[in-house]
Amino acid sequence: MNKKNYIILVLILFSIFVTPLNIRAFETEYFTDYFAAFRFLAEKSHLSSDDKSVFKLAAESSIDKFTFEKGELLLVVNLNYYKGSYSSVRSPDGNGHFYIFLTSDGLLEYIGSMEGASYTQEIVTGEFSFVTSWIIGENEAIESTYQYDGEYFSRISKILYEYEPDGSKVKVREYK
Repeated sequence: MNKKNYIILVLILFSIFVTPLNIRAFETEYFTDYFAAFRFLAEKSHLSSDDKSVFKLAAESSIDKFTFEKGELLLVVNLNYYKGSYSSVRSPDGNGHFYIFLTSDGLLEYIGSMEGASYTQEIVTGEFSFVTSWIIGENEAIESTYQYDGEYFSRISKILYEYEPDGSKVKVREYK
């Protein structure tokens, strides 16, 4: 292999394995209405984004509202899109994604997603947080904690728990 081809190969490998520091894995999206936000969620969930499908997705999903910083509202969307008696965007255990939007200045700002079958809003380490539970089996679940970093919600912890017959839980593994 000559020197020119070797340098080209090194540059190609470098571009594949090294991500520039200024590229983020999360891109903020803004929407002027719920329909546009649900169209975005349909596309994100690999569903059809035609009007009929988006209306069905919105009708079968639910939204919880939480008062957030400076009186703003957080909206947490629990997506469901039923095909017969089961949701095509959630597992049989209910595992799937919850999508978080911040309402401000008449816009819906997409600021993150969470994974789980259920979630609760809690104060963790003094911060507004969501704690999700991803069902693994009859007596195991992964609990993840999500907090707002000023731009979006991201996972700060992920722990596998085993549940005892008395209802208590034992930490099995903490993921990094």
